[in-house]
Amino acid sequence: MKAKNKKGFTLVEVLISVVMLSVISGFILQIFIVSANANERAREMDYGKEQAKYAIELLKGQDSFQSYAESGFFLNAYDYKPESDDSIDKFKIYGEDWVELPADNDIDLESFISKGAGIPDNAMFVLRIMADNQAATGEEGLDAGTMCAIKTKVYARGSNGEFDSEKELVGLTASKYFPFRYTER
Repeated sequence: MKAKNKKGFTLVEVLISVVMLSVISGFILQIFIVSANANERAREMDYGKEQAKYAIELLKGQDSFQSYAESGFFLNAYDYKPESDDSIDKFKIYGEDWVELPADNDIDLESFISKGAGIPDNAMFVLRIMADNQAATGEEGLDAGTMCAIKTKVYARGSNGEFDSEKELVGLTASKYFPFRYTER
């Protein structure tokens, strides 16, 4: 009897290798998907942090709390609480890729704060700026003036398409001292 010349693979061997390649490819594809989602979330956090930092740095560059409250940064902002001479609580709303959305009076900020609802469907991010200006009496080596505490929070629409007002994407806090300016008469 002649020995058979074996060249090539059997059908079973080819099927096994295709199944193994498919399983391995599925795992690799899953790694890429998870990595892309993590990169997108990190990008959102970076942009959010930049917007929050900008709100804080704008305050630090002002010579009074009132000039901060009247700055152009707040043109498209929503007032949550009535603005007073010593506090602000404003919201800025951004769409895809951090494009600022124009102010619209149909926003229910109370619903957003309590349930994460009431924000337009095209909104992807919300920046909340809270600043309180309190009198400094000159204690602890400071001249009389005001101390402003600013807190910024950034919220993002979650994977379920909803905002969670309890879960911040980014939160930053800072303070600024404004000495009283005395003018001679």
